[in-house]
Amino acid sequence: MPGQQKRVAVGYKKHEAFSRSQHGGVSFATFDRLSQFVLESGADPHGLGRWVWMKISSGSLVTIVVVAYLPCKSKAGATSNKHRRETVYNQQGRYFRSIGDVRCPRAIFVDHIGQQLALWKQSVCQILMFADANSNVYDGILTTELQRDEIRMADVCEAVLGHRSPNSHASGSLPITGVFATSDLVAQHVFQSAHGFGLGDHRVFVVDIDLTQLLGSEYSQLVRLPGRKLQAKRYRVRKAYNKSLRDNIRRHKLIEKYHQLYQSHESMSPQEIGQRINQLDRE
Repeated sequence: MPGQQKRVAVGYKKHEAFSRSQHGGVSFATFDRLSQFVLESGADPHGLGRWVWMKISSGSLVTIVVVAYLPCKSKAGATSNKHRRETVYNQQGRYFRSIGDVRCPRAIFVDHIGQQLALWKQSVCQILMFADANSNVYDGILTTELQRDEIRMADVCEAVLGHRSPNSHASGSLPITGVFATSDLVAQHVFQSAHGFGLGDHRVFVVDIDLTQLLGSEYSQLVRLPGRKLQAKRYRVRKAYNKSLRDNIRRHKLIEKYHQLYQSHESMSPQEIGQRINQLDRE
């Protein structure tokens, strides 16, 4: 959305490249007002695109929002050898074996995300996590880890809906997509779509959480001002930008005005000089 204020975090596998449509990866975006409160963001430190996160705060509360993908185990014989080689599960398996970890990639994921969540929780952060767990969100491998005393995160949908979530995937039988949160965060409303509502083969989740729960009610910290980064790597963009800059300098006669200010600045107070410079900047 050009011109709209936003912050984006993207994670993808950096160690192999089969094609432009390689399996795996996660992303997360904030828009408009919420994006002003994003202090920092990051991704899975192993460069596998297993999760991304953003730290959101106004100064009174700190909330970590995570989007994660736990790969499903590849089924032997279900697909071609080429397809099995390119699955997220096998991509991650090859990477971890190359650094000496021969455990199941799913077990490694749970171990690593558990350690990271515990660190955030220890630093007095609230946590909200959207996860494709590829296991039952009520008693699966990821949920068992989230129930540890050091983490204590639970599915938010059941508390609002009054019943457990239905099957997530169109051809599946289990709820494998979940929204988990620490006890500090309570959802007001939850929507789970029918299959076919969105672009993929999973249900679409919409979770309504009051902004004061994420940020608090005291906005004592200065927020990030909106802005757009100049794409300076492209020659065409640089050329157009420089031309526009030169045209504006000539039209507003900025060089002449700065020269006049320089000649008369000794007879002006610092406040007057600052006002004149600010006025020229606005032009």
